[in-house]
Amino acid sequence: MTMGEDKAERGKNEALAHTLYDAEVLVAYVIRNNIQEVQDAVEGIAVARECYGRGEFSADAQKKFYGDFSKLAAKVAPVTVSTLKASLEEYGPGRRRWFGLGEHVRCSHAQRAGIFHRRWGMVALITLLVIQSYWLVGSNLLNAIPKFSDAQTTALLAVEAKKRLRPRDNQPQQPSPSPATQPAVTEKDIAAETALVAAEHLVDERNRIADMLATWCRVLLPDSWVPTRKASKAGATHSEEIEQLDSDRVIALASRVLEVLQQYILPLLYGWLGAMAYVLRTLGQQSRARLFSTENQTDFNLRVWLGVVAGLAIGWFFRSDKAAGPAVGSISALALAFVAGYSVDLLFTAMDRIVAAFSTTTEKPPAKEEARSNPQPAVKPPSAG
Repeated sequence: MTMGEDKAERGKNEALAHTLYDAEVLVAYVIRNNIQEVQDAVEGIAVARECYGRGEFSADAQKKFYGDFSKLAAKVAPVTVSTLKASLEEYGPGRRRWFGLGEHVRCSHAQRAGIFHRRWGMVALITLLVIQSYWLVGSNLLNAIPKFSDAQTTALLAVEAKKRLRPRDNQPQQPSPSPATQPAVTEKDIAAETALVAAEHLVDERNRIADMLATWCRVLLPDSWVPTRKASKAGATHSEEIEQLDSDRVIALASRVLEVLQQYILPLLYGWLGAMAYVLRTLGQQSRARLFSTENQTDFNLRVWLGVVAGLAIGWFFRSDKAAGPAVGSISALALAFVAGYSVDLLFTAMDRIVAAFSTTTEKPPAKEEARSNPQPAVKPPSAG
């Protein structure tokens, strides 16, 4: 026997040994789960194993073995040898129990995939909780900004106009009128003064909220991005100006940051979390039914990325209702993002149908061409008598 023939014979024996091993994997599964009506196939595989060990595995014995193996595989379908090897601990690789430490135990490929995706699911959940809490704080601060009535706005504008029209300090001051010549205080003056006092309280409250929003913005943005303006101290010269927050611009910046989180970041995270929920649920079902295969890992990885894209797409197409408030109007969009991440197949199937409805049009031939292609036989007039 030549070297090539000897190598081919060894390869044939190895392939047959692997096939016998796969058959024994199915036999062990059948016995553990008490599957009926396969006793003859199990006995045939046991006989084939014994014949192979004695070196008396003839062609007829191989033919009977392959028939028994096929019968056994058809009985346990959709469970296969590859899914059993990937789902059961006894066929899995070994690992350390506690982060590379502790005793060495066997772990199936399904368990390893579950640990991997469970950790990433925890990362997705924690990230979502942090960003969601940050978003809620900013949303509540923006909703707490006081609104000015028309009377309060008018009073504030009047005070601002008086400050601009006030005479300079180096000009002689006009003597204040005596109490006898001062005009009497009317109810209109009292109402205007009351509105002014209330407006000043609201301005102070608005400035305090703007200061908190500036701190809120600095968590994500650099300090140089927070708007400030020049302001003078009381009794100081023009050269002693100090930096103060520009409340209006800070509120506008916080609104933009909140919108970015609401339209892009949160839907993406919700889609990611929905995809991880689907992957973990499917992993549990496949592992319990012994249907997990190592090829499914690629499908799960792609499913996660598709879930992220689906959640982001929901943020593009479904915007929050600003009239209802940012915290209320975006609830439906975020819920849709989670559902889209969980059921990616439904979303993209619907998109494929929409595209197909506009791309595949059945062109009907004109009536004249159809009549020429299918000429009708001439109808003879009825004969008279």
